[in-house]
Amino acid sequence: NINRAIKKASEANTGDFAESTFEAYGLGGASFIINVLSDNSNRCTADVRSTVNKRNGKIAEQGSVLFMYDKKGVIEVPA
Repeated sequence: NINRAIKKASEANTGDFAESTFEAYGLGGASFIINVLSDNSNRCTADVRSTVNKRNGKIAEQGSVLFMYDKKGVIEVPA
């Protein structure tokens, strides 16, 4: 099993990544758009929800934050 997992991870075309967008409200009602790229959408959703909740934020309904913004740039945070 270990050798199979290593072989699968080392292959070039194994990435099945999907982009997800989350909308949230933080401290003082500040709005956030969180874009993520992940190979596991369930884990990604749980991680984003957990992080937002730990910081006393709230995940917003889809479309409740995004309409207020125009994309002007990207801030990348290394993993």
